[in-house]
Amino acid sequence: RNDAVPTRGYDVRYVRAHWTVDPNVRAITGTVTLHFQATTALSELVMDLSDTLLLDQVRYHGSPVSATLSPDDLLNIPFGLEVAAGTLDSVTVDYHGVPRVQGGFGSFAIGQQPDSSAVLWTLSEPYGAKEWWPCKQDLNDKIDSADLYITTPALYRAGSNGLLVSEVDEDGMTTYHWQHKYPIAYYLVSIAVA
Repeated sequence: RNDAVPTRGYDVRYVRAHWTVDPNVRAITGTVTLHFQATTALSELVMDLSDTLLLDQVRYHGSPVSATLSPDDLLNIPFGLEVAAGTLDSVTVDYHGVPRVQGGFGSFAIGQQPDSSAVLWTLSEPYGAKEWWPCKQDLNDKIDSADLYITTPALYRAGSNGLLVSEVDEDGMTTYHWQHKYPIAYYLVSIAVA
């Protein structure tokens, strides 16, 4: 872990994400909760998220707040109060949409396997994570740990970072819970469904 003071006034501690995807459809629905520690007094949190995705709701302490998503892919989340340096806190972002198509390997892609079955994957290095999930794209600030949930039609299996904790089937869908307990850069968080 880099000992430099994380930028934007906060240090990411933990991420809990729940994504719903279908490898036949280039789209995502997600809920991401970011736990952070303020490194300076903060009146808002700034995250990265593509402006091609749509905000459903942003919550702070369980209550909706009026967050804004700018054309330069910055998600500004006002607290309505000042959070003191050293405070541990969290925000939750509900969103959905069609991730922007990127060059190279692409950050969020669907395709077909040789047997013609559908496949979906992410490859976010170096700055593609914001194309499919709200995050802090800062190489000086690794996520300490994460719980990642992927819900997909039961025909498919989903892989992600860490260890598989559970698979839960319900109404023709399966939710896979992956747990990662080591520091990880934002761009290494990934999902693959096939």
